[in-house]
Amino acid sequence: MPSTAPAWMEIWEAGKYKKSRYLILNRLADLVWMLQMGVLEFHVMPVRKPHLENPDLMVFDLDPPEGASFAEIRDFGLAFRPVIQSLGYQVYVKTSGKKGIHLVCPIRQQYSVDQVLEAARDIAMQMIATHPEATLDVRKEKRKGKFLIDIYRNRAFQTFSMVYGTRAWEGAPVSFPLSWEELASLDDPHHFHLGNVPAIVSSKGDAWADIYEHATGLHLPPA
Repeated sequence: MPSTAPAWMEIWEAGKYKKSRYLILNRLADLVWMLQMGVLEFHVMPVRKPHLENPDLMVFDLDPPEGASFAEIRDFGLAFRPVIQSLGYQVYVKTSGKKGIHLVCPIRQQYSVDQVLEAARDIAMQMIATHPEATLDVRKEKRKGKFLIDIYRNRAFQTFSMVYGTRAWEGAPVSFPLSWEELASLDDPHHFHLGNVPAIVSSKGDAWADIYEHATGLHLPPA
């Protein structure tokens, strides 16, 4: 947050090596102020009050290889879901608003960032063991032709695109939460955009409305 932010906004000062000021977005007035400042994209950490040091979401950011269709990353996500579920998690899905999809698991706020990252790595490695077309390597030259399972959104102070958040991209796409049935039939993630999302939500409701009711423990033992 800039030093010019209104004094009434709630700020969290945190950082591993250097303290930074983060907004705790919890009021409509906060959102209106950000829009007035020209904010187009909203990226959030997988944490909430009161335990800002303990994640309540475990995030898998799935990115397709260069030139792949959305159908390919969609089908990869559909194949990944049962691997995660087999370890006891509830898995929610949303479009990233660009080319990929996010798989998100609600977890109880009792684990450290490092524990969540370790659990995410273990799950991803189980997927890679049977799907060699996937990788954890974020380096572009090392992941050519492979699906990236980006588990690093789970590192301390890392962020991912907010559910229902707009993206600064042609057509004003929205990072949109889906049911798994909706994902299975989706061919174009940019179908969801600023112009039609309010009406869709009004008609169908929020696919993530109950997400925090299904928080689980991690499958790895406490460190």
